[in-house]
Amino acid sequence: MGGKTLFTPGPVDLLREIREAQTRKMVSHRGNEYRELHEQVVENAKRLFGCGEAFIITGSGTAGVEACAASCIRKGETILVPHNGIFGERLREICALHGAKVISMEFGYGQGISLERIADEIDSAKPSVLAVVYNETSMGVCNKLKEICQYANEKGIFVIVDGVSAIGGHAFNLEEWGAGICVTASQKCIGAPPGIALIGAGEEAIKRIKENKPNAYYLDLKRYIEYNERKETPFTPAVSLLYAVDSALKILLKDGLEERIERHRRAGEYARNELEKAGFGLFAEKGFWSNTVTSFKVSSPAEAESIKKGLEEKYGFTIAGGMGGMKGKILRIGHMGNFKQKDLEKCIKGIVALRG
Repeated sequence: MGGKTLFTPGPVDLLREIREAQTRKMVSHRGNEYRELHEQVVENAKRLFGCGEAFIITGSGTAGVEACAASCIRKGETILVPHNGIFGERLREICALHGAKVISMEFGYGQGISLERIADEIDSAKPSVLAVVYNETSMGVCNKLKEICQYANEKGIFVIVDGVSAIGGHAFNLEEWGAGICVTASQKCIGAPPGIALIGAGEEAIKRIKENKPNAYYLDLKRYIEYNERKETPFTPAVSLLYAVDSALKILLKDGLEERIERHRRAGEYARNELEKAGFGLFAEKGFWSNTVTSFKVSSPAEAESIKKGLEEKYGFTIAGGMGGMKGKILRIGHMGNFKQKDLEKCIKGIVALRG
């Protein structure tokens, strides 16, 4: 089958064995064959997150984020949401929707979030929950999550992490870092098709979930705790997609999680170096660069469109434009999942050639 090679920030190109895993014979989601599949995915997700419990939700990464918020937020409690992009803004809105008293801490697009920059607000606002995006996909910015989680944990603050475009591409360990709950999505660093959200949860998250009464039905994680004991999901899962996720997780863990993260780091470093050498300005603040998404500046919407179109027509690669207020101002290269380094090199050479 034809098509362009994807260097978008999800979905990503699929390895043949991951793609073909979806064609396996359908099984009942209440039968033993499914239970074996479910158990494998959950156990490997625990390893990926570094935690004691994991859930499978058929839905996008945003469905996973909302499940975390709906199930863990207690009505009226104060939540600090530092944000620096479209997905951080979405996280803020989701938290407010589910009854939180949200303290919004806005950072400029391209600017990074670190403990140094939010510690005073944490100390003065005294939130009971902190919700943050680890890797802001829309801007190609990776926030300093580890130090934030550790400080919040010392203060007894529960941390909700949107790790959609970070987990598997950046270092993370939920229990060691002191995060409460974290979500990722199948179509990012895991390298599977879109449609599955995976959630990793610690002991405090499980306690919150069990005690809470969310305004949610499908996304109430209490149901997922109950059904996990049966090695099932409470609602019909996308079984074919789960076969692909199972395959992708096995490949990731066989290759080695640290090795996978390092490959992503090298790809980001290569992309930034080559683009800077060609005269492109990097959009993300220095020191907050992403392993999985490289964003760079363009002179105009016309140049953005010209590069995107030319890259597809002349070189066979697809990259992404800016989102929201950054549309026509930046372009984004997603180097995540099972990409080939040689393809990334060809893609960037094409971008440089198109600029002329």
